[in-house]
Amino acid sequence: MPATRGFFSALLVCARPACAASGPEVELRASPSSTRLTFTLPVDQVRAAVKARLLALSGADEHRRYHLVFSFGDPLFPPSEEIAVDAQRRGALREVANWIKLPASAKLADLLVTPDIDNFWPTDYYAGNHGIGFSTAFILHFANCGPSSSTVDLMQINSFVRVGKHFDLLGRTGPKFYWDDRPAAPSPQAARDLAELLIRGIAK
Repeated sequence: MPATRGFFSALLVCARPACAASGPEVELRASPSSTRLTFTLPVDQVRAAVKARLLALSGADEHRRYHLVFSFGDPLFPPSEEIAVDAQRRGALREVANWIKLPASAKLADLLVTPDIDNFWPTDYYAGNHGIGFSTAFILHFANCGPSSSTVDLMQINSFVRVGKHFDLLGRTGPKFYWDDRPAAPSPQAARDLAELLIRGIAK
């Protein structure tokens, strides 16, 4: 196994603290929404359009939110076992369970989309009456569903909310204020935002 995969996989699962200091309650104010897109185009054409759209983003916010794109099989695409560990600790294993069970041959077209380091954006998460930042990576799973139609499933992994800062006497670099970043379940708003961006790109 390449060293880069081990490094990125460890980063994916352990980059932020699994347990945050006591602080405000975090609330997801949203109803579940579909995370599957259907297109009347062959899967290879849809994948090419999606990847081109993601690589051509010009807006600063979008570019930071969907910063890097990796193909399945790339050394930086984390293995299914570590994705399962990440999903389970966020209470979101159901979101990726079916994908994890698929053979590698069914994932060859899939893409991993990761945000820029330390990038959080507003979604449907709140702490009290205040919106809080959210960050997530996406797995895009492509599949044929007919002779000339295909689907794209949007799955969120490595999701966190940023609640604020807390003082930690025994922090990594000594006593000071640290970001209070907490593992979070998938955000329906984050999924809708990406879905709309991809639909606009493919419709062009």
